[in-house]
Amino acid sequence: SEADFQSYYAEMPWLALPFGSPQKEMLGMTYQVRGIPSLIILDGSSGRLISSDGRADVGGAYFNMQSCLEKWGVAAPPPPPVEEKPPAAPKKALPKALPIDEEIAKAALSRVDSEEYEVQETFFRTGLKVLDNTLQNPEEAKFRQLKCSNAALKSKLLDVAGSAGKELMRLAGFKDSADGELLVLDGPPDGKCTSVRERMQAAATAIWEKHAREERDARIKDEIEKDKSRAPTYKGGGDENGRMQIGRKRGGGG
Repeated sequence: SEADFQSYYAEMPWLALPFGSPQKEMLGMTYQVRGIPSLIILDGSSGRLISSDGRADVGGAYFNMQSCLEKWGVAAPPPPPVEEKPPAAPKKALPKALPIDEEIAKAALSRVDSEEYEVQETFFRTGLKVLDNTLQNPEEAKFRQLKCSNAALKSKLLDVAGSAGKELMRLAGFKDSADGELLVLDGPPDGKCTSVRERMQAAATAIWEKHAREERDARIKDEIEKDKSRAPTYKGGGDENGRMQIGRKRGGGG
């Protein structure tokens, strides 16, 4: 049913034709789809059919994609060059999460949710970086103070969505300095900082998934419009429906 389609579609990352689309019926007949799930393997550059039963191919190979590629005669892409980097320092375990004022946190994140995606993405990227620096370097004072007059920090985090960034930093344990110039964490971060980070990470993931679905839907709509413009137009003889009048007409006439 259409309700089932919409339910599954909302959770899937790939593109899909709209429910009831004539293109779906055309593809089903072209590739003789008899049921779902069905996996058809095509050559992406030419459209050539490689396998009409990719589902069996993948299952028979126990999901070993290298074996599937070999069976399909497709060369696996070369692995990316290995860039040697110094070993990263192990991340510190975060302090155990402590209760925060959930109403303030929800209200701040709700205001951010009303912003444009570009603003949201920058807000969460900046906020998570600030909290990660603080949590991973608890003894370094430079990571425990935020300059409120810093133009980049103001526009990307602190003043966004009615000072949502400031409210969240305060929930994490930062306090306003006497002159109002700084947000300062008096000592090493505690579990409140962990809790705010968790809320921000969950919200960031949700807005990214929403944006990804919107981009996917826009691509589908664009492809449908392109299909309409590429649809063949009947130019042969016959009536307005393309039917040929063969044989003698019925009715009068001598």
